[in-house]
Amino acid sequence: MNNKIFRSPVLALGVLCLLLLLDGTGILRLAILASLVHESGHCLVYYLQTKKIPCVSLELAGISLQAQRLHQSRTKQTLLLLAGPAANFIACGILICLIQYQATYGRYFFLAANLFAGCYNLLPLSALDGGRLLRLWLPEKFEGVAIFLQWAIAVGMLLWVIYKTIHQEMPIWMSAALIPIFIALAWKSYWQRD
Repeated sequence: MNNKIFRSPVLALGVLCLLLLLDGTGILRLAILASLVHESGHCLVYYLQTKKIPCVSLELAGISLQAQRLHQSRTKQTLLLLAGPAANFIACGILICLIQYQATYGRYFFLAANLFAGCYNLLPLSALDGGRLLRLWLPEKFEGVAIFLQWAIAVGMLLWVIYKTIHQEMPIWMSAALIPIFIALAWKSYWQRD
C-alpha cells in the first residue's frame, strides 16, 4: 500500500485548517506552538551535532524533523531524540515560574500543551521519539514484538477516541483532530519501518 497520503503536507494542512476553524477555544493553536517548541529542541541539538540546519515537514501524524540518517553513537542519537521532549519540559518549567508571578489561562493551557507534547512524543510508537528510542536500544531479535506493540498502542488509542466520541465525552473537534493522527500513527507503526 502507498503511504504518500499520510505524508502529504497538503492533506495535513487541509485537516489543520479545518480543525483551526472548528476550534473556538484556541487550544489547538497552543498545541501547534508546543509542537514547534518540541521540534526546535530537536533542531538545536541536530545543529549542535552536525552544524547543519535540518528540514522540518508537516505530515498527518504531526510535525517531523527530516534529518538525514546520522552515523553517530547511540548516545548522540538518544540525545537528539530526547531533545524535543526536553524542550517541552523546559518550557513547562519556565511556564510554572511565570504562573507563580502571574497566573493566566493562556499560561496554564500552554503549560498543559507542552506537558502533553513532551509525554505524547515519548510514547513507544514508530513515528514518535519514544518509538525511535525503542528501535535504537531494543535488540533486533525483538523487532517483530516492538512493531506489534507499537501498532497495538496506536489502534488502542484510536479505539479509545472513538469510544469517547460515541459516549459524548470528547468534543467533536478534538475527535476530528485525533482520529486521523492515530490512523496515521497506526499505519506508520505497522507498515513503515523508517
